[in-house]
Amino acid sequence: MKRLALVRYGQYIDSHLSQEGEATMRESAKALKELAGSGEVVVVCANIPRAIESARIITTELEIKDPTPSSRLYAAEEEGLLPDPAGAYEFLKAVGDSTDFIIAVVSREYVDVLPEYLSTNGITDPRVLETKHLARGEMLVLNLRSGTQS
Repeated sequence: MKRLALVRYGQYIDSHLSQEGEATMRESAKALKELAGSGEVVVVCANIPRAIESARIITTELEIKDPTPSSRLYAAEEEGLLPDPAGAYEFLKAVGDSTDFIIAVVSREYVDVLPEYLSTNGITDPRVLETKHLARGEMLVLNLRSGTQS
């Protein structure tokens, strides 16, 4: 995998995307389509309804196969489910190591910890990546070849 986009799933009500969440994800999907270009793209997501629904909006826009959901991409600190960045990275490698671009629709917890894990373990540039808390539907794109982020 050459690039990894971490995308926060859209706004939701009762575990499912709200209309606002769907609209936000459609906008994100358009931006991701431009970023993806003509390379091979794989979309993965946490195995919860709001993440799966968000990921399906992306796969529909990109006209690619349905997303691959996984419990390894779900964390919810308020439920006592802490992120496992090593497990998440192993899953990402297993499903998309030979692809150009992996889009992972995940919770805030993974957006917060995965970039630092990748940096600390030499998968990206060893500099500490400066991340910000992303709003729902926003994304962080990491270039795993050079360690740059956009």
